[in-house]
Amino acid sequence: MSYVYTSAQLPLIQAVPAPPSISACTNTTTTNGTTTAIGSGPFPNEIAQSLNQFMANTAGAFGYSGGFCVCNGLQLSTGASLNLAVGAGNASILGLVQYGGGTVVVPDNTSLVFIWLEQSGVLASTATTTPPTTNCVYIGNCTTLSGAVTAVDYSGVPYGWNGGIVRFTNDRSAPADSPNAGTIYHTVTQAGTYHFNGSVYNALSGVTNGSLQWSATITTTLQLTLQDSGTTAYIIPSGGNQTVLLPNPATLPAGWSITLIHNGTSNSLILKDYSNTTTLATLTTTNVSLMTYTYKNTSGNTVFPGGSWTAGPFPTPGAAIA
Repeated sequence: MSYVYTSAQLPLIQAVPAPPSISACTNTTTTNGTTTAIGSGPFPNEIAQSLNQFMANTAGAFGYSGGFCVCNGLQLSTGASLNLAVGAGNASILGLVQYGGGTVVVPDNTSLVFIWLEQSGVLASTATTTPPTTNCVYIGNCTTLSGAVTAVDYSGVPYGWNGGIVRFTNDRSAPADSPNAGTIYHTVTQAGTYHFNGSVYNALSGVTNGSLQWSATITTTLQLTLQDSGTTAYIIPSGGNQTVLLPNPATLPAGWSITLIHNGTSNSLILKDYSNTTTLATLTTTNVSLMTYTYKNTSGNTVFPGGSWTAGPFPTPGAAIA
């Protein structure tokens, strides 16, 4: 499957609404406002109310205990028209939604169209990350050009696996989005797996031997971010010497760290401060590695180490610590 978009470009995982109130059920209605025929049938009102309470309890236990997610299937297909084909599959949207397959019309000449499956079993598309107003789950995206669907992608789709939700994005390190309150899930990025615990992202493991790593070939200035903390970056400078900018330390917590590796065969990496004015170190094809970090100084400010920084050969332990 293709995962080419970053979390900032994708829909957020949706929070599940509050479960139905069991005590609010009557003999003729459930808590979602749907009038039932139970109370007008042969059952006494007390039994009808108990049955509606049982249905609300079942919905709460099975439909509201997990998030909105894709269970299986629901594959998108490219094609020579704007009728995007979606294969059969199942999703969890306040209960199991079974979809038999079909099509949805998508807008032409649009680089990113988001596809949704609604609780009613109907497909929908949007040109923004805002979901339809009904309960629904995001199932993928597509690109259209000149009357055809030219590409499909599954970045950010929430999959329900082994009782939890996981999605895949093309973030180089930690996801850079701002998740909805009340959501808990895992995101797999280039560097590794991150767990959102309802408040913050925490790194769980890296994609390579448990180490959080990412790589990039750069032809222009690369700005490091808060999300890059704790990673090892393998960077290839292409088309000449290239610049890497540190984040503003005032925006970072103490203990932010990164290891930079010159992974190319020519050119140099010039490491500078966030304002792009002070050169801190130069990584070459000989002295290829450097690690740096932030800490609290005596004034209580978060800073990077002062003085000159020296890149070292790789993988000599300790030689690359600033």
